[in-house]
Amino acid sequence: MQITKIPRSVCDDFDRILRRFLRGGTSLERRIHLAPWALITRPLESGGLGLHAMRDLKAALLMKIRWLLITGLDETWARVLRHKYCQGRELFHPLNKT
Repeated sequence: MQITKIPRSVCDDFDRILRRFLRGGTSLERRIHLAPWALITRPLESGGLGLHAMRDLKAALLMKIRWLLITGLDETWARVLRHKYCQGRELFHPLNKT
């Protein structure tokens, strides 16, 4: 999940599985929602459970890799990825759509 772009539908499926687990129901049995999903995904300091929605987690992990790619100029993996995908252009060049 940290290095690949996962489709939204897969993230939504992860969230659906997590919601079912927290509510204790099955696919055949429906339970009462004791707390809304927005409350569950709030930070602990704000009164939530501190869980992350998968779409947000996916975006954060991809941004982390991008940041490490930008700041890790001398790292071997960063040089390989820049050479493979940027092909001599700058990382944020307008024609670089990767």
